[in-house]
Amino acid sequence: MLKNKFMVKRSLISAVCLGISGVSMDAGKNLPFEFVNLGTAPEMMGGNPRVNIYDRIGSTWWEEGVTAKAFVEQLSKIDNDAEIDCHISTDGGCTKEGTVMYNELIKRKGVTNTVIDGYAMSMGSAFAMAGKNSGGTTKMVNNGFLFLHKPITDMYSANATEMRARADDLDKVEAALLLPYTQASGKSDDEVRALLEGNTWMNAEEALEMGFIDEILNQEPVEASFDIKNAAAYGDIPPAFLDLYAAKADEDEGDDESGDDDDNIDNANEDESGDDDDNI
Repeated sequence: MLKNKFMVKRSLISAVCLGISGVSMDAGKNLPFEFVNLGTAPEMMGGNPRVNIYDRIGSTWWEEGVTAKAFVEQLSKIDNDAEIDCHISTDGGCTKEGTVMYNELIKRKGVTNTVIDGYAMSMGSAFAMAGKNSGGTTKMVNNGFLFLHKPITDMYSANATEMRARADDLDKVEAALLLPYTQASGKSDDEVRALLEGNTWMNAEEALEMGFIDEILNQEPVEASFDIKNAAAYGDIPPAFLDLYAAKADEDEGDDESGDDDDNIDNANEDESGDDDDNI
């Protein structure tokens, strides 16, 4: 009986969670995010004080995350007038926690720029709108994603009456969540509701076209590199992989030798020319 009461109480609390649902715990644990003051920084960071949110929003019985209490305490250490850059990659989490965090960014005197470094899913997608809605910008890397969906909840040991009541609660939570999206994009409530209903994934181009972000950040291309001389240190490596890089190493070595020959020819010509001048 006690167990059932506990589980029903848990389901009531988790009804306000969006994405990975669960009870929000404010346990003052080690922070899974960090604040970095940057002196000089790349263009996408702007050189402003930087906030990284690289975990779920809120904590559960099973998983630590970024709690609203810890977030607000850390945010208070930054000058309220300062422009900040908030970098985000999160699966989402609890709307109760995320709403507090979103509002804290919105009400700052200094603007907030949000940068989606990977995925901004569920409550994380609403949180990311704090950039545009604070007078700053919301940007996304060109291989990032936004994900919007209707609020969900876990229901344990709940009867039909309780489940119907929780459905009504979720409708209220959804209504409150419309504002960040409509304000950022200029879309109507009904348009955003349709996106939530459809479990909508948006890549960077789609998010820009729909008005949820201001700019796409292009990542620099990265070429894979591997030193074939150190292959033994990596244990079992597929022969095809070794053959690929062995061929590449031979090609690079050939280029180097060709370059050396050119240098030698140039140096020889210079020496001969110099000798003639001396003789003259």
